[in-house]
Amino acid sequence: MILKDKSFAFGDPYSTSSFLVPMHQLHEAGINPENYFRKTIIIPKQDSIIFSVLNRTVDAGAVASFIFKEQEPELKDKFRVIYRSRNFPLGPFVVNTEVGQDVIDKTRHFLLNLDKTEEGRLALNEADLDPFAEVKKSDYDWLRHIAEKTTPAVLTDNKYFHLKCVRKQ
Repeated sequence: MILKDKSFAFGDPYSTSSFLVPMHQLHEAGINPENYFRKTIIIPKQDSIIFSVLNRTVDAGAVASFIFKEQEPELKDKFRVIYRSRNFPLGPFVVNTEVGQDVIDKTRHFLLNLDKTEEGRLALNEADLDPFAEVKKSDYDWLRHIAEKTTPAVLTDNKYFHLKCVRKQ
């Protein structure tokens, strides 16, 4: 009940870590964000969510652990993490087939074998990543299920205030 009647920032409605999973877990806990929070807003860029909390534009927000971890220690010390979801895989790497099969094969080979070298293991460790693995479409069924239950209602619900950052031309 720590955030009851507070303001809360979610990320982009198609973001697993800053929208879909937090929204799903709130619903699973019996919390309807519309009634629980005083105000909810959507801020597409997760770094902006962090700074919105820091600047007290909102009281709290949802961001990916790896984005929070990459912040400076002095900044992280100003926050209290009140909940962590279970671990889940990052989004897939996708590539335009026009780059050619050779580039695709080399990239796949590089990523799948990154954990086989000391330098690769250090890079994975520094990024707080498990080794890469081939995936099947079915590996994302849990996420599809969450997205189908969560996203359509939110995207058509005008009660959510959307902030969009646009770069000046």
